[in-house]
Amino acid sequence: MLRDQELDVGLVGGPANGSGLQKRRISTTRLGVVLQEAHPLARAASALVQALANEHLVLLESTPGWSIRRMVDDALDAAGVTPKDITTVADGMTRQGR
Repeated sequence: MLRDQELDVGLVGGPANGSGLQKRRISTTRLGVVLQEAHPLARAASALVQALANEHLVLLESTPGWSIRRMVDDALDAAGVTPKDITTVADGMTRQGR
């Protein structure tokens, strides 16, 4: 639609490459984790991705057009981190018991 000049601007959350397109950053996204109060990382002000090695992670499904999972996977890959296990859920509230 952009290439066909049907739209002037498109907002994306991740890679958007292709001939005839230019991409500009308008914001940055910080990823965070939700932890039980007793977890060793819970009292830390921040945590490196490497701290997630050997953890069991609960992640959203990888869905076309939804970049959060891709951002998490990319961050884990870039840090060379392999989680102990991954449980995939359709909704972020699923595993919070709500």
